[in-house]
Amino acid sequence: MSQPSSDNQRSGLHLAKESASNPKVAPLQVVADALDQMRYGVIQLTVHDGKLVQLDITERRRFAS
Repeated sequence: MSQPSSDNQRSGLHLAKESASNPKVAPLQVVADALDQMRYGVIQLTVHDGKLVQLDITERRRFAS
């Protein structure tokens, strides 16, 4: 039997605001920080004209039945 899952998606906009408020934060550092905070999930990067413009994080939480 599969385990039920709960999906929580954090907005890429939230991380974009963090980097906008601190221009010294490089996009790759934002990605590294997201990886450090995540246990299970997906990080999706959106690139326009060779520049990272959006980061979407989807975390998975599974519970034993």
